[in-house]
Amino acid sequence: MAHSQAHYLQNQKTGQSSTLTLSGTQVSTETQTGGKKRRTEKHFATAAEATTYAERQEWALLKKGFVLHHEAAAPGQPLLHCFIGGGYTGSLAFADTPLGLYVYQNGWFRSATDQQDFLLRLDATGQVLETLALPTILAWDMHYQPAWQALVLDLDHIVFEYQLATGQFRPLSERSWSPASFVAVAGGRTAFVANDELVVMGPDRSTLFRMPIATQLFNGSLGFAAALARSGEVLAVHTTPGEVQLRSALDGSLQHTLTGDFGLLRQLDFMGNDQFLLFLEPHSTERLRCFDLAQHTEIDFTLSGGEEWPSWVKAYCLNADQTRLAVLKGRWVEVFGVASRQLVRRFYLSHCVKNAKLRFIGDALGARTDYGCFSLYQV
Repeated sequence: MAHSQAHYLQNQKTGQSSTLTLSGTQVSTETQTGGKKRRTEKHFATAAEATTYAERQEWALLKKGFVLHHEAAAPGQPLLHCFIGGGYTGSLAFADTPLGLYVYQNGWFRSATDQQDFLLRLDATGQVLETLALPTILAWDMHYQPAWQALVLDLDHIVFEYQLATGQFRPLSERSWSPASFVAVAGGRTAFVANDELVVMGPDRSTLFRMPIATQLFNGSLGFAAALARSGEVLAVHTTPGEVQLRSALDGSLQHTLTGDFGLLRQLDFMGNDQFLLFLEPHSTERLRCFDLAQHTEIDFTLSGGEEWPSWVKAYCLNADQTRLAVLKGRWVEVFGVASRQLVRRFYLSHCVKNAKLRFIGDALGARTDYGCFSLYQV
């Protein structure tokens, strides 16, 4: 929470509401149950201590079933906080659909034959509309495919389709023993990698092509990253240090190989109306770098206005029209204009230990954290 603000939370099941107000070194809590109100105040030696206490109090309420929903939140403030729960598995997937937000929830792992994970379907106010049992564990990623009216999911490196209308899961790939997996949706096309095979399907579910993808370990790290252009026309595929292949999404033909001193990559994304390719270097440097796809050369991608500390980039995401870039640095989110590369907004990510997945949901920024929280922020 910022140093001076009020957060209103409500529990729809019990009818209780609670308002947490942080003002400098003071935190006040006003709870209403039925017609009864109760107010408490606590004072702290520093604003930092008060902020930490307020966040802990808010987290305790979220775990009890309260939800923060504030449609008129100021920029950098939460529109939504809700408790998802479950243990942290490394998987933090979520996706927006016409029927609501689908968010991954870890269930249990009692043994190899007794394990279960779920998807929660939330409405815009953070209320759970439905809990879906997944056909296998670990939703690493998922995207809504409008042409199919379905979610396309990477579940434990197997790709599934989930039809929203019928509620049925259908595997699109075989069970995979390779940890190299990827799924993307753009321009009516669906691209995925599973079982060391790259597949692209059309809007009518026809398979445009299949081709083998050779992946291997380099000093113990798997060499693999991929991205689909927003036009759905081009794929970027990375399997070898210092190389990224640009392939046609229509037939898989190799169009160009980008080369550089970047070693293994963690993340790729097309940017700026698909004119640029943005990538995140490995853990040793954790920098964002950028290639001009018309010239096939690396360009300077210095972002201006952000804080130097923390310097490492954990993750990033782009909005639908590729005009905004959100960067996760430590527990801070920095939002930049892509054309200007200037800082637009910087805010603290609440209810996060070390890791979170970011994704734009319309004009808001969604975040699923390793602490079991799902949030939307006004940007």
